[in-house]
Amino acid sequence: MSAELYRQIVDSFNHRDWDAFISQSADTIEADSRLAQMEDAYRGHEGLRRWWDDLLGAMPDYTLEVSEVREMGSFTLAKGRGLASSTPLIDAIWQPAEWRNGKCVWWAVCLTEEEALAAIAERQ
Repeated sequence: MSAELYRQIVDSFNHRDWDAFISQSADTIEADSRLAQMEDAYRGHEGLRRWWDDLLGAMPDYTLEVSEVREMGSFTLAKGRGLASSTPLIDAIWQPAEWRNGKCVWWAVCLTEEEALAAIAERQ
């Protein structure tokens, strides 16, 4: 079930459907994006909106292409890549996410599977 939720939230992002994207995110969501390394984790809907605007302001055509999603209890681990043509980029990513009551409560962007699994382990 959480794999389908993950695919839905990615689809909302790729279609730039903010309302659908935010409706799939808990009020207390934490997002550990690589952009957050410059600031801190994005927290709550306001923080998530800041992440959305920061990322899409820099790369307006950025999309996620998911090749695999694994269910791991209340977590998912996705493998994919981010694509942008305005800033030539093919960005391999591993994205762990945590789900509660049908909503995403946390996600991170990692460079390796090991890093993603360690991030999940820290939250368990």
